[in-house]
Amino acid sequence: MWALLLTLLLVGCASTSSNSSGRSAGSAAAVVQGYEAAFNAHSPEQVGRWLHEELSWLAIDGDQVRVEARGRAAMLQWLQGYFAQLPDVRAQIETFHGDGRYVAVHECLSWRHEGQARQQCAHGTYEIDNGLIRRVWYWPVEG
Repeated sequence: MWALLLTLLLVGCASTSSNSSGRSAGSAAAVVQGYEAAFNAHSPEQVGRWLHEELSWLAIDGDQVRVEARGRAAMLQWLQGYFAQLPDVRAQIETFHGDGRYVAVHECLSWRHEGQARQQCAHGTYEIDNGLIRRVWYWPVEG
């Protein structure tokens, strides 16, 4: 589940205007940024606007690929519990690579647990289909 936790971040817009990063708001990177903003707002409803109905959230571990969530509804249900468990979790994308159908990211999640600051970072790749996140692959948490 930590892989899924790490994967739930990213930001963007589906229009054709520019955002503050200078990317076209209709770009794949902007979709991921829009997802991150919705995640940071802790709003499953807003997150759902960025997810394809047939979303697949995948965790890569060595030569194994595990399905963490299949479908928008399953992801949003998982997020409700996740946000309840970690009410101060925040996502931040450190780097973006590419802006076609696929966007690779290095993303960090931060939160507090028993008064201690925590952070996890991982690499992920998002596949964008018609302005929605269709598939996400995340590699193991670093460190």
